[in-house]
Amino acid sequence: MQDSKSISFLDESRNFSVHVLDGQKLINELAIIHNVSGEGFNFFREIVLSAVHLSSFLKNKEGLGFFIDSEVPYFRFKIELNAHGTLRTLLLPANFDEFPQAITGRLRISKVLPQSKTPYTSLIELNQTPLGEVVNSGIKDSYQTEVLITVSEQSDHGLMFIKFPSDEEKSLEDYKNEYNQKLLNLCNQYRDDQQGLIKGCENLGLHLLAQRDIKFKCNCSRERMLLGLKDLLKSNSIEDIFAGDEHVELKCDYCHTSYQILRSEL
Repeated sequence: MQDSKSISFLDESRNFSVHVLDGQKLINELAIIHNVSGEGFNFFREIVLSAVHLSSFLKNKEGLGFFIDSEVPYFRFKIELNAHGTLRTLLLPANFDEFPQAITGRLRISKVLPQSKTPYTSLIELNQTPLGEVVNSGIKDSYQTEVLITVSEQSDHGLMFIKFPSDEEKSLEDYKNEYNQKLLNLCNQYRDDQQGLIKGCENLGLHLLAQRDIKFKCNCSRERMLLGLKDLLKSNSIEDIFAGDEHVELKCDYCHTSYQILRSEL
């Protein structure tokens, strides 16, 4: 299976851009890592293939966090990614098994800038917001950019359409309706051939701009887990943490790697 990739194109009119995400390997890896099944996994797949497009807005050394704190239905979703295309994800509760058509809660988008210790954060209230509009509205409010995102039902591909400020009379919705099904057909036809997919897009009048590999990568480590436990000692005793045992097992919420920490290490 080829590495997942985000492929960016510029329309020949230069008023629109199209971003094609081949997320097949990424979704396959996440399906192994996260214990999500049924409708919960379908939702997880949908939101990941939508939110990953945010990497297209990042410059070198920038990072971004996309967080949904949903109250109705209750769940927490996180995706952290950077300009190099590496990311990690989290969905809680781990056994979430719904596919919400609308979400009430809050969306947070935090952009990490290389020269700033404090990330720039946008807070967006969600009030029965349709799932398909969550990422679109987040990008629009955070980046003042008009976008539309769709996800293929036949393969693990996603599309993002962007309209640039111009005198172009054609709306982004009309542009998407013109190209959406053509591009989805290409994604299905060339699901195992990224070069064939690129060639098919170019035959539609799209000019290749850039390609970026998209990979799951968690930066957890035993050392970080140990530092986290040491921070707990500021407000808890060793007995509170170890409960009479000589070791405690910690598991990363993102990649589910387990770490055994000995009492003697603290």
